[in-house]
Order: sequence, then structure tokens, then C-alpha cells
Amino acid sequence: MSVTPRIAIVGAGIVGTALAWELARGGATVTVLDSFRGESSGSTAFAPGFIGVYNDAPALTALAGTSVDRYRSFANAFSVRGGWELATSDAGAAHLEDRVAAAREAGLDARLHALPDDRALPSFVDPRGVITGAHYAGDASADPAILRREIQRAATAQGAVFRHGQTAQRMTRESGLWRIQTERADTTVDADHLVLATGVWSPEANDRVGIDLPIYPVAHPYVYAAPNAPRVEPGPFVRWPEHHVYARAHGDTLGIGTYDHPPVRVARGDLAAGAGLEWRADFDSAVTRAQQRLRPEARFVPSRRVNGVFAMTPDNLPFLGPHARQPRLWVAQAIWVTHAGGAAAELSAAILRGGSLRSEFAADRFEGRPERELRDAALRLYRDIYANDASSTPVVGSATSSSEGEATAPDGS
Repeated sequence: MSVTPRIAIVGAGIVGTALAWELARGGATVTVLDSFRGESSGSTAFAPGFIGVYNDAPALTALAGTSVDRYRSFANAFSVRGGWELATSDAGAAHLEDRVAAAREAGLDARLHALPDDRALPSFVDPRGVITGAHYAGDASADPAILRREIQRAATAQGAVFRHGQTAQRMTRESGLWRIQTERADTTVDADHLVLATGVWSPEANDRVGIDLPIYPVAHPYVYAAPNAPRVEPGPFVRWPEHHVYARAHGDTLGIGTYDHPPVRVARGDLAAGAGLEWRADFDSAVTRAQQRLRPEARFVPSRRVNGVFAMTPDNLPFLGPHARQPRLWVAQAIWVTHAGGAAAELSAAILRGGSLRSEFAADRFEGRPERELRDAALRLYRDIYANDASSTPVVGSATSSSEGEATAPDGS
């Protein structure tokens, strides 16, 4: 006779919530603990919701494809509208040609377009200087906060229990079980398996169970226009890879983000009240440069400025799987909205049915390498070709910087 597994998940962002849904409908007893009560505290609430399926890493392409399949159940917060990547140089055009060829080889609907004559581009794009565009028909857009809420409702309907406002203070192994104690003296959760889906709070959560993974929270700017200023219509999102800029319509509002600035690390203490941090004045120039990708009439004074936080790793890949040194401890960290649904599906299968997980995401893949080397590698990947000395990167909240930051990502954080 099989025994129903009890699984505790720490973190109720898009990753932990999607995993709770997968596990609960797979027959597990699921309890989710999260420090915050409000939906606007976690980093999921600040993500811009870009879901680009193709990635140069095939494993991420696979996760994104599964995410799209899962998210289709939540049409109120998700739609497949396609995505554009635009090139403004011959080198950029050659890069897009290679990406389209690889995407098509992976079975995706991807096509090159000669521009600026093609009229399929969203109206906010400035076509001047654009010579080639890559269109990915299967790319999608989401409202991450609503998507997380809808998936939580689905998970709850399957029996998952969410305990918001309860921090997992102590997580220990006792008599073959994980025992999770919160700050409330009367609240203890016993589980056969423990999953850390803790996003930008992963360094602190990992410390509490005695593991160390190279995860580095960084700040990132994204801004919104006022409604109908400029007027935009729902449609595909757009990326300008050479300029590290991306934009999309959010209903009747235009949003734009940029990676065209030095990476900014975020200190643990600055995340105590949530992932929404104060705007950094030094992001203004990057946003101004980003808006040069828009038609002159589409450029705007930001009505809302988001300084969001997301987690970087030394190879831009997530941690997804068991931790070799802690029995029945699983990690699902440094995962964006783009890959959350797929990651949840694969991890659930591994926990419940012993399915294999991808070695590229193994928790121990960086063991033995110096911490500074790992940190520098992660920060250089913030912008794909960012090559400055990462050791000089300011740490938010440190003595070298009194500013604060927060983030998202072009294909979905």
C-alpha cells in the first residue's frame, strides 16, 4: 500500500506555487510556507512577463515549452502573442539568423523578416536603423502576479495548503523527516520532502539548512508609461539584443526594461521588506537610452518605475534537483517565470515518481570553485557581453553604495 508523501515547499512565488499545483494534483500532501502576506512583496509581482521559448541552452528551451503548455490553462493571465528580436547591425542580423535556424531545428515556429518594410512590428517600435527581425510565433506574455494567483487557486483546489506570513525559521532533519518551525511557537510542519523555492531569498534560506549555492540577487530597472500615453495595443513583445533592451504592451500601458548598465548586487538586508526596492537614480540614463528604440511619439516620462530583483548564477542556469548532502532536500532556485512551469513539472515527476533531472541544473555543479570566481562569472552574465571587472560592482546597501535596487528579466523573471 503506497503512502501519500508529505511535501513542504518554502516560497510561494511562481516557482513554489507551480510546484505545489503539480505535486498536489499528483497526489501529494503539500504545505507551502511564505514569509510575506501581500502579493506585491515577492519578485514574481515585479516580473514583466516576457516568455521567450527559445534559448541557446536546449534545457531551458525545453522548460519554457512545458511552461507554455501549463500556463495555457490560465488564459486570464497568459496569452501566446509571439515575440520579436530586432537587429540594427550586420553582426546583429547574423546572430538572429543563427538563432532562428537553431529555433527551427528545435521545432519552433521562427522566421526572419526583412525590415523596416515589414508592417507586422508593434506600433511603438522605431523602425529606423532596424535591418532584420526574428519572429517567434510561440512566444507568450503573462501577467505574473495574476498567473501566480490563479495557479495558487488551482493548487488549493487540489488540496495544497498555503501559509502566508509564516517564515521557515528552522529546518532540521529529525527521525527521517524534515521539521520546519516558523516564528509562531504553535506552528511546526513535518514533511518527507523539503523544497526550497526561495528565489532572491535563496542565500538566506540555504544557510538555514546548511547548504551553500552560488546565487547572487541583482537589481534591474523596468518602467511603465501612464495608461494610453502612448496608446498601445496588445501584441508581441520586442527585444533589441544588441542594445540589451526589451518592451511590451501591458494592456493599455507600455513597459520597457534595460540591461544596459553595470550590474548591481543586492545585499540580503535590503530584501527584508520584499523585492520592491527604491528606484536608483543611476538607472535613469539607462532608461533614457532604452527609449531610443521607440518611435519618438512613443517615448514617455515613466509613470511607474520598478527596481526589481532577480537571482543570477555563474552559468545563467537554475538550480533544480536534489541536494546530495541533505536527504530529501530539493532546490528550485534562480528560476524565472519563463521556466517556472516546466521546472515544476520536472521536479514534481522526480519527487513523486523518481524521474531523472537534467545534469545541467545539478546543485553541486560548482563545488570546489572559488566563491569570487563564481560571483564574478554570474555578474558578467547580467548583460550577455558585459565584460568589465565584476569585482568592482557596488553592493546595494553596502558602504560603497547607499542606493537600493530590484528586478525582472526579458524572457520572464
